[in-house]
Amino acid sequence: MHASIAVVGDELWSEPLEMVLDPAKLVEPGNWIVLNTFEGEFKAVRFNNRTKYTGELAINWDPVTNWRSSMDATQYQLGVLAIQEEIRNGRVYQVNLCRVLSAETVGRPNAAGLYALLRQHHHAKYLGFINIEPGLFDDEGIWFVTASPELFLFRNGSVLKSSPIKGTAVDLKSILEKDRSENIMITDMVRNDLGAISKTGSVKVDELLKPENYPGLVQLVSTVSSEIGANIGWPEIFKQLFPAASITGAPRSTALQVINEIEKGSRNAYCGCFGYINHDQAQLSVNIRSFEYRNKQLKFGTGAGITSGSDPAGEWAETELKASKLLKLAAMKVGD
Repeated sequence: MHASIAVVGDELWSEPLEMVLDPAKLVEPGNWIVLNTFEGEFKAVRFNNRTKYTGELAINWDPVTNWRSSMDATQYQLGVLAIQEEIRNGRVYQVNLCRVLSAETVGRPNAAGLYALLRQHHHAKYLGFINIEPGLFDDEGIWFVTASPELFLFRNGSVLKSSPIKGTAVDLKSILEKDRSENIMITDMVRNDLGAISKTGSVKVDELLKPENYPGLVQLVSTVSSEIGANIGWPEIFKQLFPAASITGAPRSTALQVINEIEKGSRNAYCGCFGYINHDQAQLSVNIRSFEYRNKQLKFGTGAGITSGSDPAGEWAETELKASKLLKLAAMKVGD
């Protein structure tokens, strides 16, 4: 049996005390780790201890290579064409189209071991994991490991900040005008989302189209900040901002309908959010470049934003690019 622990940022969280399923329960101070699925299955675990992580977790991982995709290249590219038809019909402007890879494993994998492996070999801003053993709070438990580069929400008192990513390529010169336009569209959506829960006039775009380098690729990142409005709690924040604009589309409500019509199955933790909340302090990342163990399968999602200017083959290639580095690491055998 593996320990029920988590690492977020540079902190190790241990001795889980309780799990709640409602963000309204987070009104009081407490060391909460949150995992919210794309479909809105909210879980928050309160931990007793929160200490500096000093690298004590051993890298111990059995390789996983037998991945099956919810959509093959042909199905995905047909999905791109279907979304472009919806765009021409005026139903949506942009939709994030995703596919989920699944692999059978022998027993419950070692979440801490995979986290330690990623920490050694893969730079990511929001590296973290949580493992809650089945039977501690429910029959399923929680198993999630992330190497996310994307900030869903940072909160420091009354200040809110979100940093959507749109535009991914092998290098900066390969970024297309379509990528820049898409980033601006999603940034405007985040600005409007924050505006609905913030003080009038406090929303501002701090950075626009900033290139950030990650292993094997470059991405465009923008940052929007605001000051939270009066009587706004965590239920209102999640209701207004979630799921993130960058992994849904514009307008969000219709994009979610299109996603449900085209994608094969649920995203689950992929494209949800993960991180910590302590009253009015929080850091939550978007669940991309992430692994989840659910129903005896290891899962990994990848996707791309689709616009009228998308090339179907190019969008498929983008999903491959985003997945390749992490799947190669997951295929490594490390430890006993």
